[in-house]
Amino acid sequence: MAKEVCHSYEGHDITITVKKKRKTRSIEHNGYYWAVVISLILETFIDLGNELQVGNSDHEKMIHELMKGKFLFNGITIADADGTVYDLPPSTTRCNSLEFMEYIDRVRKWASEVLNIDIPDPEKQRELSFSNNNRRG
Repeated sequence: MAKEVCHSYEGHDITITVKKKRKTRSIEHNGYYWAVVISLILETFIDLGNELQVGNSDHEKMIHELMKGKFLFNGITIADADGTVYDLPPSTTRCNSLEFMEYIDRVRKWASEVLNIDIPDPEKQRELSFSNNNRRG
């Protein structure tokens, strides 16, 4: 297979990039983040008198942007041909599994200290969901 790939580029200049394989965050992590973390923070902001709505995807995205701006530190700096530097915002899509969970931990700590809410950790949340699903049987 490698010979075939090399042969297909014969006579062309190519660049080969070698990267360490990263474990991407799981669907479960992402679901926990949106369904538990973002939802509880949104509900708390509503309880505090802010004109936001549960289930409004725009409002959920606003809370997500707020959290990224406060607690995610993976923005990228780029420069154009004139040397002008641009700071691109952080993104959860650039997080591997560990980085994403560290970000969520920072959000949970802030929510506890500032909003006085206890966001359950993912393992506890999974146990609660599992036990509730078993009771429905």
